[in-house]
Amino acid sequence: NNLRWRLLLALVLEMREVSHAVGAEFVVFPVSAGILKLKRMCRRNDLPLILPSKIYHRYENDGHTDARGNQEMARDIVHFLLSTEPFATLLEGCR
Repeated sequence: NNLRWRLLLALVLEMREVSHAVGAEFVVFPVSAGILKLKRMCRRNDLPLILPSKIYHRYENDGHTDARGNQEMARDIVHFLLSTEPFATLLEGCR
């Protein structure tokens, strides 16, 4: 299990480096289990993290979010972007 978390961290850090190399920001957005451990990992590595406000609504026989779940996710993403730097400042210029 610890090996999985080390691998996840290595992959996430690589994705952040690739994003920054092309001038993009990188944000972690978990939609499954392990959020507490992921939260610690992100804090230790200065990785922005969007925390879900709830368990998103999903299809009955499928793990994917349905239209309602997608709206719930979108609200969390918008809230994060409007309340977190540097995203809030970047978005201010779009208004």
